[in-house]
Amino acid sequence: MAISLFPKLIILAAIISITASSKSKVLHLGGFIPMDVSSSGGWSASGILPALDMGLSDVNQRQDILPNYYLSATWGDTHCSAGAATKLFVEAITDPVTKILLVGDGCSSSTQPIAEVIPLYNLTMISYSAGSPSLSDRQRYKTLFRMAPSDFNYNRPRVAIMKHFNWSRIATIYQSERSNTFSLTAENIINIISKEIKGFEIVTTESVRHDPKVQVENLQAYRLQFIGKEIQRVWFISGFYADNWWKVNDTNCTIQELETALEGILITDIVNLRTDDVKTISGMTVKEYQKRIELWPSFRNYRYNRYHPYGYDTTWAVGLALNATASKLANTPTLRNLTLENFNYSHGKLINDIIMESFHQLNFEGITGSVKFTETGDRAGTVVIQQWRNGTRVPVAIYDNSKNTLRWIGEFQWRDDTVPNDGSKKILIVNYKQISVTSTMAIVILSAFGIAFSFTFAIWNYKYRKSRAIKICSPRINFIVCFGSIIMYIGLIFYSLYEMNKNTIKNGISGEILCEIWKWCIPLGFTTAYVALISKTFRIYVVYTSVQTKPRRKVRL
Repeated sequence: MAISLFPKLIILAAIISITASSKSKVLHLGGFIPMDVSSSGGWSASGILPALDMGLSDVNQRQDILPNYYLSATWGDTHCSAGAATKLFVEAITDPVTKILLVGDGCSSSTQPIAEVIPLYNLTMISYSAGSPSLSDRQRYKTLFRMAPSDFNYNRPRVAIMKHFNWSRIATIYQSERSNTFSLTAENIINIISKEIKGFEIVTTESVRHDPKVQVENLQAYRLQFIGKEIQRVWFISGFYADNWWKVNDTNCTIQELETALEGILITDIVNLRTDDVKTISGMTVKEYQKRIELWPSFRNYRYNRYHPYGYDTTWAVGLALNATASKLANTPTLRNLTLENFNYSHGKLINDIIMESFHQLNFEGITGSVKFTETGDRAGTVVIQQWRNGTRVPVAIYDNSKNTLRWIGEFQWRDDTVPNDGSKKILIVNYKQISVTSTMAIVILSAFGIAFSFTFAIWNYKYRKSRAIKICSPRINFIVCFGSIIMYIGLIFYSLYEMNKNTIKNGISGEILCEIWKWCIPLGFTTAYVALISKTFRIYVVYTSVQTKPRRKVRL
């Protein structure tokens, strides 16, 4: 199945065979899904499309849900790119067919630009898998809902395990990327720990961008003797990594080293399928759903995606919310002249407000569990806590974020049957983020050129200070600007030297000196140079205003 832009190749996600007498009116949905991510290197949600397709089909076949309407969705490939997603959105709203609601996107980075502007068009959007914590900001994303739990949901289970074992010391290492998903998650867990664990200690918080060493933290720990006979550390990682991710040969590490480092780590992961035999809103149990989705015609055409149950529940949330909206419009005397098919982007605020209210009031049993949205449009999901043993994930506990309860379904296994301590006296924290020697030399050389240029200009400014052209430029202020610039360049040199050697000198007196020098030099130099520029601007303002306000003399010819 080919996915392309809206005006070109458009696929109909729901092919329904419904008589005109039962459901004759069409409600169009705008769909966004990352399919081909070869150019962006992002996350593909193609495996969720069959579940979305099947869900729309099931909703349309229900005569008690939207009895006068059936849902039709057009899907566009966002490539997990903010630019492509924005282009698709513009094409969607300029299309003659009005979309009453948007579904998607699968990636947080491509969901953000759309979700931020849709309130201007009186549209609501529901994402099936975007997990960035930044999307919880209701001031920026006013009409966005998310079916898959936010990455924040992983943190309370981690803190619950820490409290269970009386661990109070933590170090966080995360990747720094554009959507700030991991930085916000790290900040959130620190906030939770500060409130719930007495005597806590945040040993260090480190961020990295592209250093390959950090992508395999556990291997680095193995080589730096975090894993030894005397001390056993506990690592928490997220469970969204691809299968056999540690076997990808993109580092200098051997698979055996990685497997050794992985042994015993704790994994927090979503529960994408409920664990009971309750019949859901669709009338199916989880087992029945699994059998049916595997037989769905397009299921084999795409790579398996474990978020597909969230896609299925998303379609039911859309159907139930629109059904509730239609009912409110029909049963409210002052709103009877409004209908879903009359919705438009310019004057649809009232209908959209009712759609938003209907989403907030949803409470149904879905394939992924109980579906209910919070005030920020998020869903408090269930998280499974697993332990890595002999190359497999072993479930140990389940944490319900909606109830803040921890339920044990297994037992942890520790080396020598001893629960690891938090290393209060023996822990060694290594700072992974270092500037390379090449980058340091480049910064030092460029800063040296900057110092030489500033010093040369200061001498030239002093030598010709009595020249009329230099007097106009305020030579004293020029000298202060040069002085501030030199201080900043010196600060950059000390900063680069400190970042290059911080792991080896951070505990010594030389490390403390380097650290303090650049912290003082950079802000002091910037303040000095910038204040001088401001004063020069103010001087020019005073000169010109005084000239303009000076009375002119009358000259008689």
